[in-house]
Parts: sequence; structure tokens; C-alpha cells
Amino acid sequence: MSSSIEIRVINLERSKDRLELISHDLDSAGLQWSRLEAIEPDSSSALDHPLYRKKRANYLNERDLTRGEIGCFLSHLAALKDFLDGAKEYLLVLEDDVLITSSAASDFLMLPKLFEGRLGRTWHCANLTVSYHKRFRPLFDFRDLQVRRAFYFPMLSSALFWNRQGARDFVQSIMQDGIYLPVDDQLRSHLAKTGFGLSLSRPLFELRSLSTTIALRPTGGRSSHLVALRKKFPNYFYAFRNQLLFLFT
Repeated sequence: MSSSIEIRVINLERSKDRLELISHDLDSAGLQWSRLEAIEPDSSSALDHPLYRKKRANYLNERDLTRGEIGCFLSHLAALKDFLDGAKEYLLVLEDDVLITSSAASDFLMLPKLFEGRLGRTWHCANLTVSYHKRFRPLFDFRDLQVRRAFYFPMLSSALFWNRQGARDFVQSIMQDGIYLPVDDQLRSHLAKTGFGLSLSRPLFELRSLSTTIALRPTGGRSSHLVALRKKFPNYFYAFRNQLLFLFT
């Protein structure tokens, strides 16, 4: 099964220490992987990217995305496009702060067969580093984990496990609608509509305690509650709708 999985590690050229840590984990676990150099646009060009939707971004966030957020999104997009150009069936996209043990890697290699056997084509992407304990439906147990249909997909994009249809659909949505949220936010919105996101009852992979390499997202402000409502209300609507739809599947 490992021969059908492509593993890409997103890593900035200047973050050699992070690459050394995660490469040691992956090599020790016997996983084949490759590095994808993270995209880091300069301050003058980030907001001019042809996929960036400035008006929609400011409506939903009341600010522009940071260049770090845009670079992170473009890096994930590059990993998905490279995957779709190849012949592998599954893609694991890792950010370089992920901690991978040999036991977790062994469990991970069992997921494709489990997902396809139990769910067929009714899944697109699984978040393997974050659990969210609301708005989900239990599907089946695997070792000491519960696999869940995540109607409200967990945030953070540190370890995302894709099948080809999921990668294709998300890329098509970006080409059509552009970039207007951080990648984890926009992926949550996308999967809320389809209902094809998965999560686990606890993270399969942990995160290292490392300082961020991109600018933190601005928070606060007089309209922060309104901004949150603009982004969350459609997701809540789709999550509630899909919870009802999947009762009969």
C-alpha cells in the first residue's frame, strides 16, 4: 500500500533544522518522501498573485491575507498539482513541524485500505494532526482510534491525507474561486459543502513545539465577531445539512 502513497514535506529553504528533524522521523519509519520547497512570496508581490481575491478576502477577514498565509496556501496548491500530474493514488502533505513515530507511521499505512473498504468514494481528505469534537459522525473504530466524518473539518493543515478525487475537486475550486482565506480555513469551507472530510478521535501525528516561520494571523478588532460569523455561518449551514443527508447513507 505504501507504493500508492506520495508523501510531500513542505519546507522553507531557510528552515534546515526543521527539515532535519522530520526527515529523520520519516527515514526511521521507512517512509518514502520528497521535499517541496515552500513558496515564500515577497511583500511586494504576494497580494498581486492572480489567484488572490482581495475583495473577498477583506470582506471575510476585514484584512488582506499575510504573505505567509498566501505562501502557505500556494505551497499546498503546488503539492496537490504535482500529485495530480503523477500516478499515485493518495497524497500525504506534511508541514515540517510534524512529529512522526514509527508506530504512527505503521498505523497511517493502513488507512487507505480501511478508508476505501469502509467508505468507498465518500471521502476526500483526512486531517491527521487535529481533532474537533463537535459536528461529526462516528464511522468505525481502528485500533484505539475512532474514524469520523468531519462535517466541520478541523483547522490546521499540518498533515492532510488526500485521495485523487479530493485533491482534484479542491484544486478546481481554487482555480474557479481563487484564494481568499488561509488554506485551512478555505479547506474547511470547501469540505463543509461536500461532507467528505474525515478526522480521528485523537491526532495520529503530533506537532513539535517550534516557533512559527510565518507571520501570525492578526486577531481582535471591533468587528472580529462579525468577521467570525461571516466565515462560520455558511459552514454551520452546510455541516447541519450534511449531518442530515448522511443519516441515510
